[in-house]
Amino acid sequence: MDDTARRSPSIQCPTCGKSFTLSKKRCPFCNSPVVKSAEWKPEPELVLPPPRQVVWRTINIVVIVILLLPSVLLGLLALGGLLGGDASLPILLVSGIWLLFILGAFYFANFSHKAQLRLARSLITTGSVTCGTVLTKSVVEHGAEGDLYEYLVAFDAGEDDLRWLTERSSDEIPPGEAVTVLYSPEGPTRAIIYKLSDYRAAKPKSKTVPVRSTGG
Repeated sequence: MDDTARRSPSIQCPTCGKSFTLSKKRCPFCNSPVVKSAEWKPEPELVLPPPRQVVWRTINIVVIVILLLPSVLLGLLALGGLLGGDASLPILLVSGIWLLFILGAFYFANFSHKAQLRLARSLITTGSVTCGTVLTKSVVEHGAEGDLYEYLVAFDAGEDDLRWLTERSSDEIPPGEAVTVLYSPEGPTRAIIYKLSDYRAAKPKSKTVPVRSTGG
C-alpha cells in the first residue's frame, strides 16, 4: 500500500543516528544512502521483461491442501460408512461443516483484500522492479498465531526524491534489509513489497545450451 500522498515521515539515520524527513536519497547530516542498493539483487524471476506470468506462493498452496485434508478424509470415512451400512451421519456432518468453514475463510481472505490482491497481480505482471530498504518495523497487532507488523520501506523510482510505502504482514523482515519493490510504470504511487505478496512471478524456464564438440 502506497503512502506517498501523505506527509513524508521522519526517520532516524542508521549511520549517524540523527533524525530527518524522508525525501532525499541521502542523509543530510552524514551523506549515507537511505536505500542500500549495493546489498540488493532482484529475484531471478523478476529479471524477465514484462509481462510476467503470475503464480501463487507455494506456501499458500500448501496451507490450502493442509486445511482441506481433514474434510476430504472425513468425507471418505463417511462415504465408506454409508456404503457399508454404518451410521456415519455425524462424520458426514462434521466433514460438511469443516468444508464450509474452510471455504468461508478462503472467500474472506481473498475478497476482503481483493483490491490489494489485484494490485499485486498487476504490479508483478507489468510493474517496474527496484530496490527498497526496510526503515522501520512496528507491531500493530498481537495474535495467538503471531504478531502483525507494519513496515516502512523507502525505494528509489528513478526520481530526484525517494518514494516510500507502508505495508502490513505477519511475515518478519528485519529493519535495514534490502527488499524488492514493484511499482507502477505510470508512476510510483502504487507499489508493493514483493517478498510480502501472496503472488510470485513464474520462474524462467532454464534453456539447454548446446555443447560444442571439441573432437577432431
